[in-house]
Amino acid sequence: MFNRKSFTLLSMPPRNGLSGLYTIDRTRSTVGFSVHHAMASHAQGEFTEFEGLIKIGGNRSRSEAYLSVQTYSAETGSPSLNAQVSGAEFLDATTFPLMSFRSNGYLDTRAERLRLSGFFRIKDIELPVPVDLAFVEASHDKRGQERVNFEGTVDLLSSDWGLDWATSPLSYKMRLRLGISAVRLDPARAA
Repeated sequence: MFNRKSFTLLSMPPRNGLSGLYTIDRTRSTVGFSVHHAMASHAQGEFTEFEGLIKIGGNRSRSEAYLSVQTYSAETGSPSLNAQVSGAEFLDATTFPLMSFRSNGYLDTRAERLRLSGFFRIKDIELPVPVDLAFVEASHDKRGQERVNFEGTVDLLSSDWGLDWATSPLSYKMRLRLGISAVRLDPARAA
């Protein structure tokens, strides 16, 4: 059975004016992960190759999020552990080079929060994941580009996606940590 814990990706600010399409800035964002390693310690790292779009609607129900991650890009600081995370026993990056999230609707809201329903795909298995979005800040960078920043975590049960933790020294659960900085696309470029 799928672990339906929601994960925090972004929350909406209490002001309008941020509506638009944003692209995730990989140089200022992180998609981190942790898994238990050999059932004794945590293996932590980041995926270094990812991309995504965030659409913030004037009406919260029109907000959307897309994220794709190259599974071969796991970086832990240990070449052997990188190989285990990306290898056939866990993410199998050779056969399944992408894992992704895509929103598909609006579930509910609380003060300053937005919940999107969506699907997370690993190893070509796509399962529903409700996403609580948590906003960090909006700002303008040195070049005058408008940015929005979000944070979040999600716990994924390996067995839900056919990740073979029984034969791997990696655990049954993977936690993703997201630190997202996205830049508003110029409407002329987005058309």
